[in-house]
Amino acid sequence: MEKNKALLWTLLIFWIAGSTYWHVCHIRQLCDAQLLPSFGLSTPGYTDSSLPSPPATGHSKKRFFTENDFIFRLSDASPTDYTSAHFLIDSLKQILISNPDKKLEITGKYLPMERNDDSSFSNLGLARAATVKKLFLTNGIADSLLAISGIEKDTLAVSGDSLRGAISFRIKKRLLLTEKDLAEDQKFESIFKPIDLYFPYASADYIKTKENETFLMEAKKYLGSHAGQKLILTGHTDNEDSAEWNMQLSKKRAYSVKMKLMAMGMDGSQIIARGKGETEPKLPNNTIQGKRANRRVTLVVQ
Repeated sequence: MEKNKALLWTLLIFWIAGSTYWHVCHIRQLCDAQLLPSFGLSTPGYTDSSLPSPPATGHSKKRFFTENDFIFRLSDASPTDYTSAHFLIDSLKQILISNPDKKLEITGKYLPMERNDDSSFSNLGLARAATVKKLFLTNGIADSLLAISGIEKDTLAVSGDSLRGAISFRIKKRLLLTEKDLAEDQKFESIFKPIDLYFPYASADYIKTKENETFLMEAKKYLGSHAGQKLILTGHTDNEDSAEWNMQLSKKRAYSVKMKLMAMGMDGSQIIARGKGETEPKLPNNTIQGKRANRRVTLVVQ
């Protein structure tokens, strides 16, 4: 009797293991996918040599994960099914939020036999990447954090008229070379969400953009009818010079912005200028780009 029970349990375990293997490897086609343990994810389709990730396979130092959650018809730029990709999109969004110096490159792939009759892009892979990019934009990811590319690939998996593996992702460093780049990268969402002002080198005048001008216009309008609310200006510096000097410099930057806003007609009693010195860097100070990103004044209504 005990032997029969043991045999039944053994058969049940083998059946469960076989069913799981068939679903993962043959239906989802994910047997070659690797994990992202540093973020608690089991989502393929992403690589970045600068973020923690599993050991590379083969002889390549690059990690590349093939994405199977987007299914395309042959010679079609729009996915027919991406219902299982929502978790992936949300996960990549969180990675970008947690790593402000990164951007996401979306690569679309196509077979040599496929046609590109219905798109305005130079190749079908680029058209597919642009279509997937729209999904990220509608999910609240800024355009400046997304890049697309397209390549020909003759090893994509085809089943009938459906194609898998035609989209992959790569997290890359985002180089913002100048203060103007940094200023233009700022996007207005709400006066209650911080926005940064940047200054040209050796200048006390912040770089004006459409986004920060919209912030100030909306803040002025709101504060005019909400006397108890304040606009908080927080100055920041890089780690050059002493901590004491940087604290004073950050306060001067914030105060200079306050004077300009008062000249624009904003009530000075509703503007609080303060400095944090080098204590709250936006990016590491070990690069020129990081130092430039840290020399800023942050605005938010509270």
